[in-house]
Amino acid sequence: MGGCSFNDILVQTLLHIMAVNEDTNVLARQDRDALEYVRNSARRAIGAGGVLTPEGARVVNAMDRDFIERNISPGGSADLLAVTIMLDRLSELC
Repeated sequence: MGGCSFNDILVQTLLHIMAVNEDTNVLARQDRDALEYVRNSARRAIGAGGVLTPEGARVVNAMDRDFIERNISPGGSADLLAVTIMLDRLSELC
């Protein structure tokens, strides 16, 4: 894994999911504008390097605080990350 922790890899994966996912949790609790805000925020964080660079980590932390302030919860993307982890773990059994 090089210099990345497992958590860093998961956060980076979550950013990529958030950048493209039609997150139904965001849509149900907010609206399409909030969904686009989430997607654009994730893309901006990825463009800055995500958690893999100091600048990207600052962007990710600011995005986290901003989402909390705006009451935006990309829970659908988090669920997809959980399924991704589960499938990875299951693949190790075969």
